[in-house]
Amino acid sequence: MLGEEENAYKEVCRALQKLCGSSTSDVVELLNIASTLATTINDARSLTKQYKKETQHLENAVIRFHEAEEARKAYYADLGLDVGDIHTLERLDPQVVEYQGIALRLQLAKNQA
Repeated sequence: MLGEEENAYKEVCRALQKLCGSSTSDVVELLNIASTLATTINDARSLTKQYKKETQHLENAVIRFHEAEEARKAYYADLGLDVGDIHTLERLDPQVVEYQGIALRLQLAKNQA
């Protein structure tokens, strides 16, 4: 019976050595290595979870950016300002109300003629 327990103990020690990548047979040292390994694995899991969360956040931000870009393009196209240059459009944006007034007056003048 004692021989079986001793064999089982040695088997567990060998498995622990293999798992830890160590050749030491000192049980205390193996347990310390195993504890460090368990901490490292848990830290890696946490980092992986955080990475996935941040990646999803970034993907959502990219989707929102593209949606906003499409909405902006449609807005300027509806105004007839589809010049394809965002910087020009941004400079023109404060003048949109004035432009709409001029466009309305032109349309009214065409309708009266």
